[in-house]
Amino acid sequence: LPMAYPDTDAGFSAFINELLDTHARSSDVQRLMRSLVIPNSSAWFIETFGPTVGPVFDFRYRHQLGWEFGRLYTILPIIARDRNLQVLWDHSVPESRVISLANRPLKIYFASVSNGNLAMKIGYFVYIDGTFRLFGYFDIESKTEQLHSEYDKPFED
Repeated sequence: LPMAYPDTDAGFSAFINELLDTHARSSDVQRLMRSLVIPNSSAWFIETFGPTVGPVFDFRYRHQLGWEFGRLYTILPIIARDRNLQVLWDHSVPESRVISLANRPLKIYFASVSNGNLAMKIGYFVYIDGTFRLFGYFDIESKTEQLHSEYDKPFED
């Protein structure tokens, strides 16, 4: 089982530090990374975003998991070794469009690191069952949705 953390800024900070420490030690990395996946994501997304938006978000979430994990497995050991980096975290992320689609209160945490010149995104997280889970990235203003909104409009010269 993953370590339990409170759903607070301090809890999120402790979680991110544990994530980095685990990668620095290279021990128990697989167990910790597996705990980042939203358990039963289909049910969670439907409960959180309803029967219309929920399945769409769940599909996007599952689609991007491989890429997100590949990215994290690449950057976390590098970040963990460089102790000059400052971990930045926030839960007032600019994902308000996503939050406004939720059927219930939803807090999205964001973590990144910076060395003063360069900032690198770790990711977006949500709090589920006593720990933080990778939420992924949902670009509500995506080009695809702009295309879909044009799809049924009659052609105008």
